[in-house]
Amino acid sequence: MDPSSILLIMAPILFPLATKIGINPVHLGVLMIVTRSRIVHPPVGLNLYIASGIAKMGISEITVAVLPWLCAMLTFLALITYIPADFVVAAALLGSI
Repeated sequence: MDPSSILLIMAPILFPLATKIGINPVHLGVLMIVTRSRIVHPPVGLNLYIASGIAKMGISEITVAVLPWLCAMLTFLALITYIPADFVVAAALLGSI
């Protein structure tokens, strides 16, 4: 399923549940947007297949080349998941809240 479709279906379901257990709505939104970036790595890896076709390289070669970026994305996801206060404060400072 397309990531935008998943977001449109899951946001109304997850929002009431998240607010009941005390998750900040801004933090939930950030998590939902950041986790949409799963299309760049296997098994879905739509962007990998496109890059593989353009570069005329195999999927395994492209996957190895993408590993540093994948590690950085997973580290960022772990940070915003387990240290939500920093990102909610940043949103407040920017006037988003």
